[in-house]
Amino acid sequence: MTTPHCGPEDCNCNGAPCIFNQTVGRCQCHCADFTFGDTCVFGQNDIPVVIAQTTRRQARHARDIFSFAGFTELNNRAPTTHVVAEAIAEYNYPNNNSQIHFLNNDIGGVLEDILNTTSALSTIGQAFGDVTAQLNGVLLQPTAIKNITFLQPYVDCQHANYSTELTNGSWECVGSCKTIPDYCHYHGQCLNHIYNGPICRCESSALEHYSGPRCESFGRGPGFYGALFGSLGGALLLVLVITGAVLLRRFWRNKPSHEPIDFEEDIFDFSGLSLSAPFSWHL
Repeated sequence: MTTPHCGPEDCNCNGAPCIFNQTVGRCQCHCADFTFGDTCVFGQNDIPVVIAQTTRRQARHARDIFSFAGFTELNNRAPTTHVVAEAIAEYNYPNNNSQIHFLNNDIGGVLEDILNTTSALSTIGQAFGDVTAQLNGVLLQPTAIKNITFLQPYVDCQHANYSTELTNGSWECVGSCKTIPDYCHYHGQCLNHIYNGPICRCESSALEHYSGPRCESFGRGPGFYGALFGSLGGALLLVLVITGAVLLRRFWRNKPSHEPIDFEEDIFDFSGLSLSAPFSWHL
C-alpha cells in the first residue's frame, strides 16, 4: 500500500513537514523540536538560541586564530634553524561558559601537549622529507569573547516576544508566558505564538467564564443563574412549607381537645368579622 503524499497545500505547518498519519488517515504537521500545535505555531517556554552566522565569522577572525609557528628543520649540514611550517586553526565559540573558558585559557597547553610528542613531531618531520622537527610554541591571538556574557549581542531567538536569558552558564530563549507568569491573570492558558507573541485561552465553565485578550473580564455563566434561581425557588418553597406547618400547629394547639372537629363550622364561621357595610353575593 502506497502512503499518500502530503504537500504544503494539505496542511499549513509554518515550515515544518506535512506527513500523512496512518492512524488518523490524514495529513498532519510534524512539528520541529520546541514547537507544537496543529500548525506548529506555538513555542515552548524555553527554546535554544540561534547565533547569527555573520557573528560567528566575526568572532572567529577576532579571536579564534591559533598560529602553530615554529616547526623547524634541523639539517645535519647546517646548525641554523628556520620555520618551515605554520598552521592556523579556527573555531566557533560554543554557547557554554565553561567551554569558552577552556578555549580562552586552557587550549594552548592542550595543543602543545598534543603536538609536542615524539609521534606527532615524527609525522611532521616525515611530511617535510624526513627531517627532524620541533615545536617552538603555540601562539594565541588576543581574546575577544572573554566569557558567555560577551555572546549576548550575537544571540537571536527568531520568534516574537522571546527574550534571551542566561541559565546555568548558557544562553536560552524564554517566552513571555514564562517571564510574565500572570500574563493571563491566572484565569487561562498562556501560549507563546511564534509570530504574534503570547495569547490566552481563557477558562470557561457553566458557572463562570473569563474573556478579553488577557482574560481580564469576568462573567457569570447560565449555569450560575440556573443554580441561583433554583436555590431561591427551593428556599421560598421551604419557607412556605415551614410557615404553613407553624400555622397549622398553632391552630391545633388552640383548639380544645375534647371538642369534635367541625371543619364546616370552624372554617366558614365569619361571625367574628366586623363589616362596615353590607355585602351581597352576585352569581
